[in-house]
Amino acid sequence: RLTGQEYDDVALCGSQRPGAGGRDEASEMPMEVIVFPNPTTGYVSWLGIPEGKVTVRVFNALGQLQLERNSEDTAVDLSALNQGVYRLQILSSEQKILFNGSISLLK
Repeated sequence: RLTGQEYDDVALCGSQRPGAGGRDEASEMPMEVIVFPNPTTGYVSWLGIPEGKVTVRVFNALGQLQLERNSEDTAVDLSALNQGVYRLQILSSEQKILFNGSISLLK
C-alpha cells in the first residue's frame, strides 16, 4: 500500500485457472523435465522432453547468453564454459520454454 490504492491481483495478473491469461490449455499441462548430472563437469542430459528439435540456451549470472545450440539430441556439452552457476533453458521448436533452471559447472 505505498500509494494508498488497493489492487485486484486477479485483474492485474490473470486467473490461476488453466487456460486463463491468454494461454492455451496445452501450455498449462505440467511437464516434469529432469536435467542431470547437476553439478556437472561437461555434458548435461535431460529426460521428459518430447523428441524433436530443441534450442538450448545457457546464461551466466548476469543474464548474458553464453551458449545457444539447436539440437535433436538429449544432451549438450558445457565444458567450454568457465566454472560457475548458469541458467539453463530448453525451448521447443515453437520457442516454448520446456525447462528453465540452474546448473552448476565444475572444473
